[in-house]
Amino acid sequence: MPVNFLTPEQVAQYGHYAGEPTPAQLAKYFHLDDGDMHYIKQLDTTHTRLGYAVQLSTVRFLGTFLTNLAEAPTTVLEHMATQLDIDMNSVIWSDYGADTRRRHQRKISQLYGFENFHASVQPFFLMRQIYARAWLTQESYLTLFDYATTWLVHHKVLLPGATVLERLIAQIVNRAHARLQKRMVAMMDSRERTRLQELLIVDKDKRFSRLELLRKSATRSSSPEIKRSIQRLEKIRAIGVSGIDLASIPIGHLNAMARYGLSAWADAISDLGDNHKLAVLLVTIHELEAIV
Repeated sequence: MPVNFLTPEQVAQYGHYAGEPTPAQLAKYFHLDDGDMHYIKQLDTTHTRLGYAVQLSTVRFLGTFLTNLAEAPTTVLEHMATQLDIDMNSVIWSDYGADTRRRHQRKISQLYGFENFHASVQPFFLMRQIYARAWLTQESYLTLFDYATTWLVHHKVLLPGATVLERLIAQIVNRAHARLQKRMVAMMDSRERTRLQELLIVDKDKRFSRLELLRKSATRSSSPEIKRSIQRLEKIRAIGVSGIDLASIPIGHLNAMARYGLSAWADAISDLGDNHKLAVLLVTIHELEAIV
């Protein structure tokens, strides 16, 4: 299972503006209220006032601060400058140095309750939710990543590095899936596991594995085809796993494993981890019995 699932483009866009905010987003995240203005008016230069305002609105919107304020879209700069009655032409961004930037970031975190990801207890509750969703559903890694970033922004937790969050989510999802597969394997005894593994064998006089042969359904309605279907059903039931109750396994996982087991080559299934392979084969046999 993947550990790195983000593309280089997605990593580059993480924590950065992807374009101009919409009017609705400007109204929600970039409006300065009286409390914001109270502190900003205490700053003595135009570049510090505008820089502070852009940092504040950016962390509200993106969940992270900007290292280079020139990255902020023109719409954002103009919207903040208008509220502060600042002429953009009078602002010299080179005067907004690293010390000022760090001081503003600390002040904003202190005043508005933004927490560092690694120092906060909030991510623990997020990870529990990610684990529960991975256990119950087959949501993609990227869907869970997007959910995590939205959750962190909403709960005022500063976004960690893209690879930090990416690998953490991958580890949690993989752990949930491994536990699920282990539970399914525990439902079988050693003889049943052996019979399932034997489905991947290609007999000497055959071109396909036993599983692939069982997957071949009737192509037309005729007496010989009906007879072959009955024989096929008998072979499926002879494997001896039909009575295993899979009702406790989330339906999303069952559907995903069934789709894979009904379409993948035997070699691809063989390359899966031991528990994953047996879980896929178990679900596939249940599905084959249902559709014969």
